[in-house]
Amino acid sequence: MSRTPSLFNCLIRTHHITSRKKLSRVRRAAQQLNVDWLYVRSGGSPGIMFAEGRDEAGLTEWVSTVQALRYKDFKCVAKPARAEGVGSKSGFDETES
Repeated sequence: MSRTPSLFNCLIRTHHITSRKKLSRVRRAAQQLNVDWLYVRSGGSPGIMFAEGRDEAGLTEWVSTVQALRYKDFKCVAKPARAEGVGSKSGFDETES
C-alpha cells in the first residue's frame, strides 16, 4: 500500500507587492527552503502569495522570512497547515475575479 506524501500550504496577503528586490528574496527563500510551489500576485493591491510544499518546517520558516521583509499590512491568512483534500480530485478549477 503506497502512502501519498503530505502537502502543506499557506496563504499570505499584503497591501501590495511591487519591489523587485523583495520579490527576488521571496523566490530565493522559497528555493532554499524547499517550497515546491509558489504563486505570487504582484503589481497592485492586494498582494497575494500562496505557497505549497512537503516540508512544514521549511514552509513555516519561509513565512517568517517573508514577514521579515516588512510588507505593508502583512497578514498570514492561512498559516502553514496540511493541505486538505490532496489527491481527492484532479482537474482544473477556475475562479472569476
